[in-house]
Formats: sequence, C-alpha cells, structure tokens
Amino acid sequence: MDFAKFKYIVDNFPISELTSKTNTIAHIFKKDYRENFISDWLAFLFDPLQYGGYEPLNAFLSLFPSDVPICFFQGETILIEREYAFKDGRRIDFLITGDEYIIGIENKIDSYEGNNQLKDYYKSLKELAQTESKNKKIVPIFLKPKRNLTKTNGGFHEILYEDLIESFKMIRLDFINNLRFAFLMEDFINHMEEYILDNEYRFNESVKFIVENNENLGLIKKDIDNEVRRFVDFLKKKVSELKDNDEWETNAPSSGSFVQLFKISWKKYLIHYELVTYTKNLAFPDSYELVLHCESKDIKDEFSDIKLSAEAKYHKKYNIDFSSEQNFSNSISQMIDQLNNLKCEYTDKIDTFVLKFESKSSSLQP
Repeated sequence: MDFAKFKYIVDNFPISELTSKTNTIAHIFKKDYRENFISDWLAFLFDPLQYGGYEPLNAFLSLFPSDVPICFFQGETILIEREYAFKDGRRIDFLITGDEYIIGIENKIDSYEGNNQLKDYYKSLKELAQTESKNKKIVPIFLKPKRNLTKTNGGFHEILYEDLIESFKMIRLDFINNLRFAFLMEDFINHMEEYILDNEYRFNESVKFIVENNENLGLIKKDIDNEVRRFVDFLKKKVSELKDNDEWETNAPSSGSFVQLFKISWKKYLIHYELVTYTKNLAFPDSYELVLHCESKDIKDEFSDIKLSAEAKYHKKYNIDFSSEQNFSNSISQMIDQLNNLKCEYTDKIDTFVLKFESKSSSLQP
C-alpha cells in the first residue's frame, strides 16, 4: 500500500455536507409514502374550519386549468368527504361539495390509475352534479408527483404535488394564534419535499472524486477489510487463550462486532461471556463492553434472580487505544484480564445453575 498516496486521497477528499430528513409526523408513524395518510393530512389542511378560511383550498384550486378561476369565498359552506363511494361502488379519495362546484380528487403517490378508474369517476361526478338542485360544475383533479408517470385521462386534469407545495408556501401561517394548523402545514411541506418529491440523485464533488480515484479507493477498502480481519482474528485468539480445555468454545463474526466465550454445556441456553461493540466505524471498533449474557427467554428470569445478570455487576466499557503498538497491547490486555477475572468468578456458579435448572426441568417431565 502506498501510504503517501493514501494520505493524499484522505487529505483531499471533498466531504459532502450531510443533511438529515425532518422527523415529520408521517415518518414518526411509519406512514412516509402511505397515500391514505397523506390524503387525510390534505383533508385537514383543506378544511376552512382548521385554517380559518379557504386560502389553502383555493391555493390548490388555482392550479386547475379554467377560464374562470375556481375558488370559495368566506361564508360559503362546503363538505369535504374522504373515500366517497359512488353508486357503482367505486371510491374516490376526496369529494368536496360547495354551492357551485363538486370537486373530485384522486390522489396517487406511487400507485397507478387502473381499470378505467378516472373515466368511471368522471361519469359518476357528472351524474352527481346533475342530481343537485343547481346544475353544479364538476372539477375532476388527478393529484400526483411528477415522478408518477400515470397518464391523466377520462376528463380529469393533472395537478402536480410540486406545484401544490409551491402554492402552499405562499400561504401566511400564524404560529401564535393557530399553532396547530401552522405546524401541520409546515410539516406537510417538509414531508412532501424531503420524502416524496426528493427523488433526484445529486452529482457532487464527492462523486466526481470517488470516480477519479476509484481504483485507489478500492485498494484502501481492501486493505481496511484485511486489517479488520487480522484484528478480529487476533482478538478471538486472545479470548481463546482463556479456554481451559475442549469444553470451551468461542464465537465471533468477521466484523468483530462481538466475541463470545462459553462452555458447550451453556450453549443451548445462550449463556456466554461477551465482548461487544456498538461503534459503527468504517474500520476498527474503538471500544468494547464486557458483559455476561443469558439470552434464552426460557431461563433469563431465573438467571437474573441469582444475580448473574450482566446488568447487575458487569457492564464495563473498554477503549481500544490505537495510538501506538504499546498502548494497543496494554488496552487489549486490560480488557482480556478483566474477562478472565469474570470467567474465574462466575464459571462455577453458572455450571451449578445449569445443573440445577436441568435437574428441575427433568423432574417436571411426565
């Protein structure tokens, strides 16, 4: 490995700014892309009683292509219905009924229109409008993000979420007198922009640098994997040195996320001494915790009752010092020594516990 080249790559790597997504209510409840959840959210935002007027709904309707602007005025009464069922049994996501208009909205995020869905909705909307005392105008809207390639047909007109969000941004929000609505509107905008509409891969300087240095970065990754494997083998060997005889076994994954030491007779009860790391570094774990685990649900409570639980006495963290060979050796030795102390103190107790548990289990069998 050419360490001069390695150092040059590390020193010149363009670090991209890491941005995390907003923890929106849809994300909290694991409804990120659920159309019904988003439709319910929209129904709340369109409701004039929640905002104190028709501005959010009118902002949406302003996107509908019409020679005469479609809007509602203060004092008008409207009815917003979700999952409205027509006479033919088909359900449209929204039906909004006012003095002059019947608005039908079908909302699609990732799903597609099928089985002449929009055509049937349009026919049902016309029939519904004709049954009213006034011959109301119908406003058929197909709401979707740009990335949804479903073609609008059957008399419906397309409105994109991208345009709706821009219209919503123009609405004045009152965080003092109407905090609830203001928060839910702002949260909706954030959710749509970050989870639904942000579907582009952004080419940046990091991408360019990685492509230009792809071969060398591959060598670095290969070297990292090799060194981590050597480290894990070394740690497993140090733990294996604590085995007194063939009754003992060790277990460790290639990642080195844990190293377990246990007797074969304990294995079926998942009892073991364990060095476990919770660090998520690219290469080496920088610390381990020493614990005594019993992971079997069948005996866990009894195991804790006799105070052999790791949480009761042993849950100590050990940092691995990679600053020099001597410091590394000392930090590993300290950790292994403590593991050995734990083994010496508790092995006989665990053996006794296992024997008693097995004897008790045998006596209960018919």
